[in-house]
This record gives sequence, C-alpha cells and structure tokens, in this order.
Amino acid sequence: MRHPIYFGLILVAFATAIEKGTSFALFGPAILTFAFYTKARREERFLRVELGEGAYDAYARKTAMLVPFKGRPPN
Repeated sequence: MRHPIYFGLILVAFATAIEKGTSFALFGPAILTFAFYTKARREERFLRVELGEGAYDAYARKTAMLVPFKGRPPN
C-alpha cells in the first residue's frame, strides 16, 4: 500500500464512528477519507515529477493506493 498511515487513520476514524453508533458520526470519517485521498493524489503528482513518471507509474501499478490488495496483479 502506498499510503498506509492514511489508511490506518481512516480505519480508526470509521471504527470510532461505528462505536459511536449514529449515522451522523460517519460524516467525519467520510470527510477525512476525501481529504486524505485528495492529499495522497497531490503527493503522487509530486512524486511522479521527482522520481520520473515511468518509475513511479510502474510502482503504482503493482501497489494499491489506499485500499489493501486493490489493484495488485494476479500471481
């Protein structure tokens, strides 16, 4: 996963909202997810410039962005 810290924070936010037990509590984690997704996309644009588009794209093709195991090539 390319952004494991973001995933962990999102997971904790959703777990806290579920523990709270109200539908309104899910509003915060939804906003947090959108914010981290936007921030991760911005970071990846920067890395494509710094590391070279071909190298970073090859890494991104074989590594999931925020959701574990999503986008992994079959073995």
